[in-house]
Amino acid sequence: MGHRSLLVVAWGVYDGLCRYVRSELWLGAAILGLTTLAAWGCSELFAPRASYLQVGAMLGTIMVANVFFVIIPAHRELVRAKQEGREPDPLLGLRAKQRSVHNNYLTLPVVFTMLAGHFPLAFGADHAWLVLLAIFAIVAAIRHFFNRWHAGRRDWWILAAAGVAAAVLAVVLAPDEP
Repeated sequence: MGHRSLLVVAWGVYDGLCRYVRSELWLGAAILGLTTLAAWGCSELFAPRASYLQVGAMLGTIMVANVFFVIIPAHRELVRAKQEGREPDPLLGLRAKQRSVHNNYLTLPVVFTMLAGHFPLAFGADHAWLVLLAIFAIVAAIRHFFNRWHAGRRDWWILAAAGVAAAVLAVVLAPDEP
């Protein structure tokens, strides 16, 4: 399977999960599991630096497809319904909101993978795919902190935990002194 086909598979599996898994908890667990599988699988297929880019491209493809296939069509239907004086289908709006939330949390992991080629400490580590997942968890926590901040909550412990996790990861990844 080529690297381009992995982009299509990532979107297809993710979209199917979003359409058929009703529990947000189970959906989140499934997405986490698939991201883990993608990180490990790409590490088996590609060099570490390329695997970071491939995982980021898969997540970025999911984000773009969310916008073009779910969010924009839902918005167009909302506008059309209002113009016609009828109630819009609430399911379309709920799906669009779900995908928008997912895109929100995927933003920083994708940005990291776009820049990851400049961080050999991360992709050059043993089990670089685990490092990638750890960084994803840290930046998703930072995103969560800011989401809560914009909702009026100042949960500093989230930011502190992300900072501690980043420091621990840096110490673990630090090269041995000669």
